[in-house]
Amino acid sequence: MKVEEPLKKSRGGTARCVLVILHETDQALMHARTLCDHLMGELWAEVDLDLHQWPFDRLWEQATSEEAASKAAVADLVVVAAAPEGEFAPEFVEWTERLVGLRQHHEGALVGLFAPVDEAAPGVSSSRDVHLHRVALRAGMDYLKHLPDHPSHGIPDLNEWCSSRATKFTGTLDQIIRTEPLA
Repeated sequence: MKVEEPLKKSRGGTARCVLVILHETDQALMHARTLCDHLMGELWAEVDLDLHQWPFDRLWEQATSEEAASKAAVADLVVVAAAPEGEFAPEFVEWTERLVGLRQHHEGALVGLFAPVDEAAPGVSSSRDVHLHRVALRAGMDYLKHLPDHPSHGIPDLNEWCSSRATKFTGTLDQIIRTEPLA
C-alpha cells in the first residue's frame, strides 16, 4: 500500500490540512461535517482543507480500505463519528490496527466524535472511546473527544518550531547567561 507524503503548504501559501472523516451513519456524518464546517469557518483564510470521508461499511472493501488507510496515515485530523454505545465491528478494529502501522511519526490528532456534547454522559468513557484513545497513543497521535471550538492557531511543525526557538534570546536564557557559576 502506498502512503502519500503530506504537503505542508498549498499552492497559495496557506497551510494544508488533510482531514479524514470515518462515519458509522449518515447522522454521524452530518454531525461531523457541521463541526468541521464550524472549524473551517474559523480557519478558512489560513488553511487549505483536503477532506476525505468514508462510511464504516465501505472500509470492509479492500480498495476502499487501502485508500482510506493511505489518506488517514498522513492526515492532520482523523475524525471517527459514531454512536457511543456498543463495540466497534471487528473489521473496523482491524482497520485501526492497519492505521497504527502506517502512521510512521506523522503528527496529528484522532478525534472520537460519538454524540453531540449535550447527549454524551460527561466523564464516562465507552469501550469505543477507550479503543480510539489506545489507537491514538500507539499511532503517536493526540486524542480528542471533540473538535476544538475556537482554534487560535494550528499545530506547529515540530522541526520548524524548534529551529525558531533556537534562534531566540529569551528571558530564561538571559538569566542563565548572567548567573554566576557556583564555586
